[in-house]
Amino acid sequence: MSKLYCSELEYGLGVSLDKFDLGGFKKDIERIDRSGRLAGGQRSISAVAPTRDRSSADYHVHFNCHWTKREFRASLEYYPETESRTPDDTGPFAEEMFSWIGKFFKNGNATAYVSVTFSYPEKKRSVLFPPMHMRISLSREVEVVGMVMRIPSRPQGVYEAFVTLNGSKVVVILQATRPVTFRSFNVYDDVTALAEVAGMFAREINR
Repeated sequence: MSKLYCSELEYGLGVSLDKFDLGGFKKDIERIDRSGRLAGGQRSISAVAPTRDRSSADYHVHFNCHWTKREFRASLEYYPETESRTPDDTGPFAEEMFSWIGKFFKNGNATAYVSVTFSYPEKKRSVLFPPMHMRISLSREVEVVGMVMRIPSRPQGVYEAFVTLNGSKVVVILQATRPVTFRSFNVYDDVTALAEVAGMFAREINR
């Protein structure tokens, strides 16, 4: 992820309970964590999934979920840099979080809300729209350093882009809805596809 300058990637998933194996999910949580924290009718879980193999993955995952009598919702937040596992960790690890949660989705696939942030060094990328000054009153002027753009064509499912200059970084935040197939999901493939869209708004500088 870091090689593509991706600093954060979040997937939001939601499904009605008739399409989700909540019983199987609870049993697996109890197997993973024997502390009994699901006792007393708990309906939410937060955890950090460490990296299984630091030589092949450069990220870790923050997992959050909540369920009601009608639906199950979860978010998986991918962050660059590995998180070390402890000797007693049994998983699921960061690399397999998508396939693990997918076991409980009865359809084997879903549509995810995706938010991804790319942070490029200013010396490597330039913004499509440079900063501009705007007078908001007779005595005050502001510098516009960011812009939100709607994308009707939805490349890779992206419908909105926010581009800004943040210090020495060119930051591109994309919002998208994307189909995901749990078993074949590969986070690097997804980041690569989304990075191509981000490149529309933060162009490489040829030196």
